Amino acid sequence: MNNLVWFRNDLRVQDNISLAKASLGEKVIGVYCFDPLYFKPGDFGFKKTERYRAKFLIESVMELRDNLRKHNIPLFVYVGKSSVCIAELIKEQKINDVYLQKEWTRDETSILDSVKKNVSENVNFHESYDQFLFHPEDIPYRSYDDIPKVFTDFRKKCEKFCNVRTEEKFEKIFPETNFLENQTIIPTLTNLGLVEPMEDSRSAFPFNGGETMALQRIKHYFGKLKNSRIIKKQEMA
Repeated sequence: MNNLVWFRNDLRVQDNISLAKASLGEKVIGVYCFDPLYFKPGDFGFKKTERYRAKFLIESVMELRDNLRKHNIPLFVYVGKSSVCIAELIKEQKINDVYLQKEWTRDETSILDSVKKNVSENVNFHESYDQFLFHPEDIPYRSYDDIPKVFTDFRKKCEKFCNVRTEEKFEKIFPETNFLENQTIIPTLTNLGLVEPMEDSRSAFPFNGGETMALQRIKHYFGKLKNSRIIKKQEMA
């Protein structure tokens, strides 16, 4: 069984439901596509992805490829329409099942529909919500219509009746035969029609892309938050 993980807004190995599900198969490969839809002017006249975001994205894809390699999973990277690049990859690699994060916004939905139109009906697409603190199936409301308009009301009820799902650890290492050498290349900013961004010393967020930096940022943020609470309690004592 050949499985494909289509990475979109989930550029990480750890705590990735799609990757975990796909890895139950005998063979797994990954793909990411720099679709031109995200780099052309949008409805408001400016590019949807400019140089700062693009740089962060490129860094994230570079680390994703390296981290997948540690598990003997290849990452195919394309610059072009997903409807063409991903559809061709599915045919070439005889993919049976495609695993991806479930999205609902216009561009992501449009791209997914275009890919489905260009592949066999026998290819199965498995979408999973993987971008929320509380999973949609776990929130204490019978339907989306019951969700309160005030965020505080929503938050308090979720904190009382919901549990955050356990992190999905990914440790499986496939045999070397699973890794496929490929000639696909991660683009530069120039390839995407962009210029190198200038760093500004006044910026409070000089972040680099990638899973490692994201985890470091989380630890730093919550560590700082925890320390501030401890200091506050000491002041109140």
